[in-house]
Order: sequence, then C-alpha cells, then structure tokens
Amino acid sequence: MSTTLVQPQTPAVAPSVAAPPAAALSDVPSPRLAQFSIEQYHQIVAAGVFGMEQPPRRIEFLEGVFVEMSAVGYRHRQVIDELMYWALGAFPRDAWHASVQQPIQLINSRSVPEPDLAIYRPGGWGGNHPKAEHAGLVIEVADSTLVLDLGYKMRLYAKGGVAEYWVCDVANKTIVVHRAPENGRYGSIESFTGNATVAPLALPTAVVTPEAIFGGSHES
Repeated sequence: MSTTLVQPQTPAVAPSVAAPPAAALSDVPSPRLAQFSIEQYHQIVAAGVFGMEQPPRRIEFLEGVFVEMSAVGYRHRQVIDELMYWALGAFPRDAWHASVQQPIQLINSRSVPEPDLAIYRPGGWGGNHPKAEHAGLVIEVADSTLVLDLGYKMRLYAKGGVAEYWVCDVANKTIVVHRAPENGRYGSIESFTGNATVAPLALPTAVVTPEAIFGGSHES
C-alpha cells in the first residue's frame, strides 16, 4: 500500500516529500532518492523526524528508501479487522503474537516494512523490531495496491526471509498464499476463494476461509 517516496533531510528537520513516481504506484518504488542504512533508519526514527507533522505520516523503510503509505480505506480496514479477529482466536498467546501495521526487519536487507498483519514468535529480538525469522506469517491487504503487493512486495519478502506471505485481494475476495522462498521468489503460490480452507504452515490448526475474511468487507 505504498505510494509516496519520502526524503528525510536531517533528524532535526522535517522531511520533504517527493512526487509519487508512476513505478511506485505499480510495481517497483523508484530508486532515485538517497538511500540510508539500517543504522541511519533507526537514528532517524528515534529522532522523531516523521512525528513532527500533524497528523503524523505512516512510513515504511524499503531498500534504504523511506516510503509513505497510502491512507487505509473502508474495505481495507474491514479486512484487517477480520484478520485480527481470526489471529487472536486462532493463535495461542503464549506462543504467537499478532501485530497490525508494525515494523518487521527483513534479513540481509535495508528494509523494515510494516505489513497489515504479522504473526511472530515473542522474544529474542535483541531490543529491536521482530525479524523475518521470527515471523510465522506476514499478510498484506491489497485494495488499490494489488500489483505492488503481488510484485515488488512479494520479491522483497521472499528475499528478506519471510517463510509465508499472504496477499488478501479485496476486490476479488481472494487470498494468495506464497510459500517456500528461494532466490527472491516463492516456489509455491496458491489462490483461495470462497469457502476453501487455508492455514499457515507455522500453525496448521489456524484455519480460515476467504469467505470469513471478506464476507463483511463490502460497503452496505
């Protein structure tokens, strides 16, 4: 759901925003802006650069570039809510945590995306954000960003060590399940619709259907 690339100047100066290039609205965010290291990312975030504006902007850090995320629409929010209800009921609290739009650090990558939902093992983060190896499942909800989530984001998560990645296609009421990451791709990609059941490999008892997730995601 990323649309706008952001150029922070210094930790003491409010960041400027670049015009959204066409590529960022489709598949690959533009590499034209200055890139930052993971260490610089943590320094900039700790300095509160992106909290200076009111309301604060929602930012992801992708391949060394700060990217402003688009606003969450009505259908998008409903699907996130349904996913969270499912996660809270299906995953035991002592073994798994669920987070909505919170940072997760990818392996060997200058990327800290903020997926719509992440299920991860608690603890062992070393005082940092959870890392990809802690995640049993990462989910993006695609309303206006389907091409991005099935293209660029898919490759980013596969390369970054996310074992299982789901894209919830709101328009088509489909869950696209990506598994077996290797060389920046997923070896297994399956689509589920209607009352077909699907569960993450990390917890096969956490069964859900697209109907349960998308059933209430249309406007009345």
